[in-house]
Amino acid sequence: MDETKIENQSEPNVSDDTQTQPVYTASKKNTKHVRGIGDYVFIVLRALIILLVCSMFFAAFNPAYIFTKANGNSINNISSVFTAALSKSSIVVNDISNAITKGVLDAAPFNTLHIACIIIVLAIIVIAGAGCVSVGNNRMKHLATKIAVGGGLLLLIGCFMVNSFYNGIEGMIHTSDSTETSYQVEMKSQTNKFTSTYLWDEASGTYVKSDYAYNDSAVYEIVITNNSGIDLVGWALEINVGSGYDINDVKKVNQWFSLQQLSRGETKYEYNVSYNEESGILYITPDDYEVKDGVLVKTTDAAVTDASTIKAGTLKITFIAENIPEGTEVSVYDGAATSTVEYAYPKGLTLYFVFAILVIVLAIALEFLVPKALHSEGYEMETQYQLFLMFLPFILLIFAFSYLPLYGWRYAFYQDANSPLTGDNFVGFYWFKTLFANSTRRARFFRVMINTFAMSGLGLITSWLPMAFAIFLNEVKSTKFKRFVQTFSTIPNFISWVLIYGIAFALFNTNGLWNSVFGGTSNALQNPDHMWLKMLAWGTWKGIGWSAIIYISGIAGIDQQLYEAASIDGADRFQRMWNITLPGLLPTYVVMLVMQIAGILSNGMDQYLVFSNTFTSEPLEVLDLYVYKVAFEDNLVPLSTVVGMGKSVISIVLFFAANSAAKAIRGNGIV
Repeated sequence: MDETKIENQSEPNVSDDTQTQPVYTASKKNTKHVRGIGDYVFIVLRALIILLVCSMFFAAFNPAYIFTKANGNSINNISSVFTAALSKSSIVVNDISNAITKGVLDAAPFNTLHIACIIIVLAIIVIAGAGCVSVGNNRMKHLATKIAVGGGLLLLIGCFMVNSFYNGIEGMIHTSDSTETSYQVEMKSQTNKFTSTYLWDEASGTYVKSDYAYNDSAVYEIVITNNSGIDLVGWALEINVGSGYDINDVKKVNQWFSLQQLSRGETKYEYNVSYNEESGILYITPDDYEVKDGVLVKTTDAAVTDASTIKAGTLKITFIAENIPEGTEVSVYDGAATSTVEYAYPKGLTLYFVFAILVIVLAIALEFLVPKALHSEGYEMETQYQLFLMFLPFILLIFAFSYLPLYGWRYAFYQDANSPLTGDNFVGFYWFKTLFANSTRRARFFRVMINTFAMSGLGLITSWLPMAFAIFLNEVKSTKFKRFVQTFSTIPNFISWVLIYGIAFALFNTNGLWNSVFGGTSNALQNPDHMWLKMLAWGTWKGIGWSAIIYISGIAGIDQQLYEAASIDGADRFQRMWNITLPGLLPTYVVMLVMQIAGILSNGMDQYLVFSNTFTSEPLEVLDLYVYKVAFEDNLVPLSTVVGMGKSVISIVLFFAANSAAKAIRGNGIV
């Protein structure tokens, strides 16, 4: 019989469909895949999805940023669509909220805008999922196109909802004429001719309280009581002094308004004084407002300050002037009753409309470009892509928490973080110079750096303690005792610093356990002596067990035959520890040391914040705590950003320097 005929008879029956269709198998490593049009279209789609996901975290692409000005204040766009989806308050910011409170805007439509942002974020997540599925075989690619079309349609729905909100804004706005709002105002003359004010002291870099006597002037205390339950945003105090008044008779208005409200003490503030000859009205306004032709207007684009807003409570003003007639009428002019809002079509909405259409068009095109999947073909994906998708969530977390915050570095080049980041507020390297221009601020910064390097230096000197602890713990023969010690030493790592301070307070305050047992009245928590060593002791107690885990794991990886051979050669326990265990752990220790050197400027903040008080604040103010105080206590976000930028750059330099030193000494490093 012919051999060819025999071979043909031995072949199994194969359907025509199977012969003409390409079969995807993950095991064909030697087969070189030839890219077709569909592959290139998928590359474009995936690139578009990456841009779409990134845009979700940037404020510039927020489709909910519609209102640009309210109550005369420019609204700074600082929220992304992701933030807007998480919190409605990021859409209804303070000025918008005030406009709603005063009846200028309807509140209900903002719920629709919030829901639209949620839908947009969900649509982006669905489209991103389609991009992940698209790296599989043909069957998964077809599934990805269907998911992408669904996500694109969902994105269009969200965009149309935002567009509908924008088209209905005119019906949401209710304007009214300027009216005088009823507030209880009282001006009474003081018998005491002394008054207090706060003046800037260059030497200390702070405002210092000073008392002045005005023997020829009357001192008045003006009390404004707001019981209306509505915030008074932008106001003018009207004093009807009559015609012919000389504005030079006004000597001083106290620059420190006492806002008697919860969480508010004395607030530094400037004022404006103007006089209308025709009406005989003397006006006192906040510094960012003035009365022009009888109308209260805002003079800057910056956000309103605390003193520009009179909330429920009392505002006291010390007013010093001459020739104020008896029985002068005093009232408050509420310019916020004429609140107007300005809005513009959001650029981010146009972008998302384009994104949605492109995703749908590309997905539909790919449905025809990708070959049909075989009936016998399952949902399969190559191992390398499976591993990549498993790692993808961690990449996103690193991007969100490590790289995305770098976008905030732009605040270092603007005058104020609360103002719009426009060319008018761009100040270049002003804040970089300011850090060292003022002698008081410069001295404080150098003290902070000394504290930081001192605490980090002590940490580097004692960095070997967790390794030593792990080595000695490994030599304990009792397994139960070893587990007990390891557990007992690791638990403090999971206790917050607030609770640890509570433990320290119970032990070392004036009536604490230490004084009760040994006698005494001292309070160790208020004693600034040796604070660096005290913080080192608390930090070591809290972290030594946790830091030792990596060394305990390293010991487990050392070949046990080395210990057996050393015992046969007569090595005792300490010799085995010195010649086998310690050299086996040195590579791990070098890696940890390099990382610790790179983080020499990062001492953390919470430990020093909770232990800091009036007596110990100076030795405990490290760089992280300094950045926090400058940003949230001094309200200098640009300056704190400058310090944070410098810290990051220096940390990178230290990392590579330490890594190079490790390579030079030991022949290997981290990178």
